[in-house]
Amino acid sequence: MTPETKQGALAAQAQPGGQPAQPGKGVDPKDPRAIELTQLVVARTLDALSKVGKELDTAMRADPIAAAVQFGTTSLRTVVMAAMRARRNIPFEVVMAAGMEVIKHLASIANEKGYLPDEQIETFLKEVLQQSMAQYAKLDMQDGMLKPGEVDAMSQKLGLGKPAQPKGALARGG
Repeated sequence: MTPETKQGALAAQAQPGGQPAQPGKGVDPKDPRAIELTQLVVARTLDALSKVGKELDTAMRADPIAAAVQFGTTSLRTVVMAAMRARRNIPFEVVMAAGMEVIKHLASIANEKGYLPDEQIETFLKEVLQQSMAQYAKLDMQDGMLKPGEVDAMSQKLGLGKPAQPKGALARGG
């Protein structure tokens, strides 16, 4: 299972002052603007990750899930926050779709380097998605952008239930 997530840089931009869409609907596969924006967010997030390649590799070797959560969430949130500062809101569905693509990319890297066996990829994807959403929401709450009750409502709409506990199922022992 090798996800195809390599994206080229795109010139698409989020709409100035655009309003976030409602959670739970997903990116419309027939909406070229949403698809281009998702690809742009993925490309910029992967670019941010490429700048911390050595640190990411070291962290993935120790714990692929924790590394993907930490580095993936931080990089994606950096891209989203930069767009917000430029008054260009990125819809929730685009952030989610981009996040999932980044997670697949990180799974592919961990798998290719031998840090993540094929049979653990599905578990990795689920754990990283849940933990990344929890981490992203926690950071949004700390910044006053999200209220505690909104996190549970979002998780329910997405069908994720409660976020997984830190130190995922793939955490390696000493």
